[in-house]
Amino acid sequence: MRKFITIDRHSFDKQSRIFLNLPQKSMSKLICLCKGVREDAIISATDEENASSLVDIQELTGAGSNCGRCTPKIELILAAQSKAKLV
Repeated sequence: MRKFITIDRHSFDKQSRIFLNLPQKSMSKLICLCKGVREDAIISATDEENASSLVDIQELTGAGSNCGRCTPKIELILAAQSKAKLV
């Protein structure tokens, strides 16, 4: 059940709703539709868990472990991350 309040302030529309006590959803790109894994989760796995291969990402996040359609995107993210670590 969503909790919300309606506020009436000049900086908001009159009927704006602000949801309370809800976790912040990531706004990064959805990479794996099957598992609901976003780009920031993959980047976090490479940075914090030292994931460096598709198998690492599959084990840590589940991305790419179902239909495989997202594996090229994961490989591109891994390549970009490894380049960023070299610089």
